[in-house]
This record gives sequence, structure tokens and C-alpha cells, in this order.
Amino acid sequence: MAVVQISKIQVRRGQKYSNTGVPQLSSAEFAWAVDSQELYIGNGSIAEGAPYVGNTKILTEHDNIIELLSGYQFAHGDLSITGTAQRSLQQKLDEYVSVLDFGAVADGVTDNTVAFQTALDELFLNVNPTYKRKLLVPPGNYKFSQNLYIPSTAYIQGENPASVNLNFGEYNIFFKSANETLAGSFDSSDHPEGIKIADVTFNFTEGTFDISGLTDTLFDTVTISADYILGDSIATATGTTVWRNEIAGASTNNVIYRNCTFQYIPIAFDCTQVDAFETTMVFEFCKFSNCGIGINIDGVSGQYNSWEIRNCNFTLIAAQALLAPYGLNTQVIQCTFEKCGNGINTADTPAVFIIEFGESATNIVRSCKFDRVSAAGISSSFTQPGITEVRGGGLVEIIDRVETDIYLADSYRPLAVFSALNSSTLIEYTLVIGTNVRKGTLTLGVNKDRSSFTISDNYQHSTGDLSMTEFNFGGLLSINFPSDLTDSTPDTLVLTYENPTLTGHTGSISYSVTYSV
Repeated sequence: MAVVQISKIQVRRGQKYSNTGVPQLSSAEFAWAVDSQELYIGNGSIAEGAPYVGNTKILTEHDNIIELLSGYQFAHGDLSITGTAQRSLQQKLDEYVSVLDFGAVADGVTDNTVAFQTALDELFLNVNPTYKRKLLVPPGNYKFSQNLYIPSTAYIQGENPASVNLNFGEYNIFFKSANETLAGSFDSSDHPEGIKIADVTFNFTEGTFDISGLTDTLFDTVTISADYILGDSIATATGTTVWRNEIAGASTNNVIYRNCTFQYIPIAFDCTQVDAFETTMVFEFCKFSNCGIGINIDGVSGQYNSWEIRNCNFTLIAAQALLAPYGLNTQVIQCTFEKCGNGINTADTPAVFIIEFGESATNIVRSCKFDRVSAAGISSSFTQPGITEVRGGGLVEIIDRVETDIYLADSYRPLAVFSALNSSTLIEYTLVIGTNVRKGTLTLGVNKDRSSFTISDNYQHSTGDLSMTEFNFGGLLSINFPSDLTDSTPDTLVLTYENPTLTGHTGSISYSVTYSV
């Protein structure tokens, strides 16, 4: 039989949010909520076999399926974990937020400034603390075509600095307070603070990473890179990471760089102060490589630089690894310096001091290693300059052990060169001549006008034969530095030795050096 007519299916309709809402429906009866665009079907009675009386909601294109999944429970079904609470899938997914959720595209072409700025502002300037959570940055290349402003309490977490590249080029990164106040208007109660950035790489050409006014912040496993080529002029260069302290109480302070890398930058870290503020900065387990200058601390006389540079490595730094014309209390501890202060040359042709302090009293370099000590410190020439590793340090302790041969010499022969700019130099040495051993401490003293010096030798030896008692140290002051490093007064102390032919024995000497201004 042909079907000639189908009766119209009747569906109850009404408004969910008016009067009593969706009524109890009969078994298999439909209802359409016009205002909320939701569809329901009646469960039927328990007598009919329904598990419970009520209405069942039918999914449509207007429903948020994630909100409806309220049955997520961690380790559900695992009898070893029974104390977990049930919650919605939406709540679970909202534990993590990515810049991709705000429209970022990691293709190296799309401008991501708006996406990142929106994510940072909506998360960390939000009055609801629920949303102040870690902003994840998945692997990829993110291009920026405008400046970025990072607010207080921001937490940016990349996957890995090798795979997460934020490419700023000529544009800058600034920080702003919770009130969106910018540098120049900060005060003691309104400045950026409490920020953490980890596992990302920031790439610049002419842009800068401006941390002015930033406090209580950690950079962990972050790489900052530019396009500097070793040997390029740095005469007019500016820093890539910079700050300018201008307002008392709102100075950059208590910032920690841990496991960070600064590479291919004309001046990796550039600080300028306009008043004698006290600042605390920590660099630990960081690497500086292929830079013009590593760290520059400029400012005013008497500023209190409570800086610690610990367990860091400086490699291929054309000029100074640390240049601090102003400031007290900087401590450089257990760091390594390789191929620094030589332009593009090797360690045996030094050009400038590796570390240079302008105010010496409490600036300390302790337990550090310098390849210059053996490469350029040992000398067979009276005219080699003693361009010291550290100029102006209150105490400099170098742990490198230097060893060189001792020859027969009836007249004084050059052994090593030291800076006459250091008023006191201690040399702990072990001298082996033939089968005999002499251990001692040489103290080299240079008076303030560098017109005279003293040498004292306190030693003990294994026997009293001629090879131990006839061996003597001497020295002379000379002007050997390039003219751009010093004035017309002596700059180099040449340490010499005499090992008379009558001893009949050659040998070797090993030593370590400690000095101060």
C-alpha cells in the first residue's frame, strides 16, 4: 500500500528561562526550549522501565559538549587511587592555557603580537585570580611586528629554548605593572614584579629586552640571541638586555638569571643607573658566547651592586666579559673565561682586561679560571705586556695551575708577566730542580705610583744543595701596554729567575696566582 500522508509530529515548545521552565514530559514526548535552543525528550515512568523520572536533554549544534561531560575523574577505575573528585572536562582542560588558544600561529610569518598581548593581559591583568596561570608556548617560530608588554606576575613557559623561538627583530619587550604603568612612571608601590619566564629563545636584531623597574623575577633556561658577528665594532653598540634605574624605590632589583644563554650580541647585558641605588642581580650557570661585551654595569660612583655571577662561562667575548666602571660589591665566583678580551685573536694575544672594575674595594673575583694565565702570562720576553685578567679587583683568586720549564740561566731570565696595576700579587709555587723540590709563596708588591716594587720569597725545600739555594727570583717594571690601556707610568711587572750553571740542573715550576689592587 502506498503511503499517501504522514501526520505532523507535535512537539511541545516554550521558554526554558520563563515561568516554571521545561515541564515534566510524558514518555517519548519532545519539547523545544525556544530561548535556550535546547531539545528534550521525556524519560517515561519507572513503571515503564525508566531508570528515573525526568527529561533527557538531546544534543544539538547549540550545545557545548565539553560542558556536558561532567564525569572526568583522575585515574578512574584504578583501585590504587580512590580519593579523586569528579569534575567536568572543561575544568580539566582549563588547567592549561596556550598562546594558541588566543590565536597565535607559530609559522614564522604571522604577526603574533596581538595574540601574545591578549593572552598576557587577559590572564595576568584579570581581577579573577583563577586565571593567573602559566601561559604555555608550544614549539615553533613566532614572529612579532610590534612591541610586547609583559605584565606583573606573568608566567611564560616554553617547551624548550631550542624549539620555541620568539622573533622580535627590531621590536622591543617592555614590562608593565599590574596597573599597566610603564617605565618612567614606576614608583615603589607600582612597578612590574613577580614574573617567571622559562624555556624559550628571544631573537633580536636591533630590538631590546628592557627590564627597567623589574623586581623579584626569574629567567630560567632562557636564550637571548642577536645577530652580532665577533669582531664587529661595538663603539656605538647598545645592549640587548637593558635597563635604566631612574626612580628610588623602583629600581631593577632581585632578578635571577639561571641556566640562561646570551649569544651573538654586541653588549649582552647593559645596565645604567642615574643615582647610587642598591641593586641585587644573580647570574648562575649562565653562558655568554660570541659577544662584544658580556655584562656592562654603568652608572654613578658609589652605587651598591649587590651582584653575584656564579658558575658562569664566558667564551669568545671580544672585549670585556664584565665591565663595571662604577659600583661596589660585585662578586664573580667559580666562573670560566675562555678566549675573552682578545678581539678575534687567541688567548696569547690579549687586547683588553677580561674583567674591569672602576671602584675596587669590595669587588671580588674568587675561584675562577682564565685561559690567559697560561697563554699570555708565561713570558720569555722583557717586552711582553702584563695585561691582567682582572683590573681593579679588591681580591682576585685564580685557580688555574700554570706550569713551565726552568732553564739554566746565569743572568736573570723572564718567567712571567703580571700587571703593575695590582699592588699585591701572591704566587703559590712548586719548583722542581733536578730531584729536589721547593715550595713557597712569592709576594710581589708595587707602590701606588708604580715607581718601585718589592719581592719576598718564603719557601721550604727538600734538600739544601745548590739547586735550591742558588735559585733566585727577580723582577723589573716596564711600560709594555698598548698606549690606549695605560698612561706613561710602568704597567708591567716582569718576574725573572736566576738558575746558575753551577747547579747543573734544569727543571720546572708550577704556580697559581692571587692578586688585588
